[in-house]
Amino acid sequence: RVAARAGRFDESISRGNQVSKKPTEQRVFADNLREAMTAAGVTQEGLARAVGVTLSTVSRWYRGLNKPDLDKLDRIAEALGTQASELVRK
Repeated sequence: RVAARAGRFDESISRGNQVSKKPTEQRVFADNLREAMTAAGVTQEGLARAVGVTLSTVSRWYRGLNKPDLDKLDRIAEALGTQASELVRK
């Protein structure tokens, strides 16, 4: 009985992995953020100072683990010389 449940669990993980390959909003933002930071020559530390957040917060955005609040998004765009819409476009 436990083995049967474990098999269903493994199947659900497999199916979940297939679904998770679709880019999330956080992943899209992270990709656009990295591109904009490179173009602007801004480091994670520099962005953290400009936006008024910690380096670990910027790191989470950069790695696609989190995305900023809307008020921070405008500050990020300003610091990078771009539009907020460019940071969230797919």
